[in-house]
Parts: sequence; C-alpha cells; structure tokens
Amino acid sequence: MTSSKKILIYHLASLGDMLVALPALRLIRENYKSYEITILSPRHNKPGAIDAEQVIGDMGIIDNYIYLNLDYKKTRMYFETFREVRRGNYNTLIYLNEGRELSQIIRDKMFFYLCGIKKIIGANFSEKLRKPILNELGDSESMRSFLVRKISNNINVDSDSFDMYGINKNKIKTYPWIDSMLSNNKVISFSIGTKLEVKDWGYDRWSDLIKRVSERYPEHLIVAIGGEVDKDKTNYIFENIKNNYLNFCGNLTISQSTFVLSKSKVFICHDSGPMHLAAATGVNTISIFSSRSPPGLWFPAGPHHKVFYTRIECEGCEKTECVSLQKKCILSISVNDVFNEIKASLEK
Repeated sequence: MTSSKKILIYHLASLGDMLVALPALRLIRENYKSYEITILSPRHNKPGAIDAEQVIGDMGIIDNYIYLNLDYKKTRMYFETFREVRRGNYNTLIYLNEGRELSQIIRDKMFFYLCGIKKIIGANFSEKLRKPILNELGDSESMRSFLVRKISNNINVDSDSFDMYGINKNKIKTYPWIDSMLSNNKVISFSIGTKLEVKDWGYDRWSDLIKRVSERYPEHLIVAIGGEVDKDKTNYIFENIKNNYLNFCGNLTISQSTFVLSKSKVFICHDSGPMHLAAATGVNTISIFSSRSPPGLWFPAGPHHKVFYTRIECEGCEKTECVSLQKKCILSISVNDVFNEIKASLEK
C-alpha cells in the first residue's frame, strides 16, 4: 500500500476521550474507506487507564495502533515515536486532539513534518478551530462536536447520534457468567471512579446515596463497575448495604462492562469514561459534575440524561485541585437532589 493510502490519527486519549472521539473517528473511516488508518495514542500504565485498542479494537475503524510510552523520558519517547512514524511512511496526519494552545500545535506540526508527513488536517491556528466554542451564556459546544468540526466541513454530521458511536444495544456481546450473576434482577449501576480529586463527590455522599437507593429499591440489584483502583473504595461504600449488590470493579473488560450497562435501568456516576460508555450504549445516566470545565463540554451524548452541574463564577477553571473554594461546585450538589432524580427515573 502506497503512502498516499496511509493515514495517521494523532489522539491523546483514555477511555472517555476515546469514546467522545468516536463520531470523528467513524467519520474519518467513512471518508477514507480504502485507506489504511493508524492511530497514535498514549500507552496508559496507570491503574484503571484504558488504551485505545481496548475501546475501539473490534469496531472496524482503526487498522493499526502506535503507542506513546509516557513513562519514558521525553527525549526517548520523541525518538521512538519519530522512528515509528517515519517508518510508517504516512502521507496524511489527522490531528484529533482536544483544545490546544497555539505553541503546542506549532510544536506538534513541526514534529510531524520532520517525520515526513506533508499533509496535516485539524492542526488549526485560529482560536475558533483550536478550541470548543462558548456561547454568550458560557455554555460550550460538546467535545464530540468540536472534534468533528475541526476535521470536517460537513455541517450535517450529528455528533450526538448513537449510530455515530457504533455501539448498537441490540448487538452487544452477551456473557452468560455475568448474566447468571445478575439473575434477572432489575439492575441499578454505579461508578464512583474519577481520575481527578476535584471531580470526586466524596465517600460520605456516595455512601449515603447508595444506602438510600438500596433501602428504597430492595428488589433491585446494585452493581458497581470501574477499574481496579475503584474496588476498595466501592467496597467501603457498600458496607452500608446488607445484601443484593455486586462489585465488578477491576474484573470486567470494556465489552463486559458494556453488557452490564445494557442490563441497567439507570447508571449513576461522576463525569468519567464509564459515563460516556453508558451514553454510547443507550443507557440513561445521572452524572455528577464538578465545574472545572464549561457546561456542555463533556456532558454525555443523547437527550435522556440528567447532569448535575453547578453554575459558579469560577466555572471552566480546569483546575486539578481546588484549595480556595474547597470544591464548592461539586459539593453543592446534594444527596437528596440526586436521590430524587433516581426516583424520578425509576418510577416514571
């Protein structure tokens, strides 16, 4: 296959970011049907992190994977990446990263030019094409929409369409051993995990909420999904529940988690990768957000979701820690409000 038929996609992502990028990735595949498509993405070695192939490996979108080893010193990482990309003889790079500063884009474009790639799509210099757009109220376009817009002039693409995600609820792989554990119960799913402390609603709130849910709905099975890093935290929260719960944290693949979500009446979570997985599966979500990003940027796709987000003067701060206001935004969300939303979802 000649270089003109080889495309490299550069996308720095973990689980949630990769799911949010699916509409753009599917659009690329649609526009370049006869091309060999490779994605350059980080190798995530941290507990609970997910690599690109684990998310999209069986969707028929990407042919090959190259991983940045983030554990290396920068010089070694850049050298190995340069060697791998140069060897691939790619003619076109599609720059599918989230909002970037101008200096970062200039640096990255120079690097890929040195790798021999002559055509670069999506590494735009204008601010409108570098970052998601905010309206006059401070609401943001979704990251899904931004990634599609920065690489395509097709204004008719619906980035919130489930078809664009490629996860069909009627074609989800079944797992008999999981099905037997669910035992035909009505399932309420939770995920308390988050990579950033500033996005964590807190043990006490989660514990209180799940206890209320278990008491109100004893006929339901309460199921937790997430990474290995979430297992002990979830066990701690489940201490207030006498029975009828399962902690799957650290024990399921992406495909298996998708199957559990497809069996769920509702999924309650932080702003996280599992939230986007649930939305892509067509499951109603109730999500608890900090205000570190503008409203709308990372909200789940589709109309059947409830997002708890506090409008606050410092919204969009993008902080990883909140010292001055002690996480006022997310801690303003009450257990009672979230519990009432769960009741409304289950009893409508």
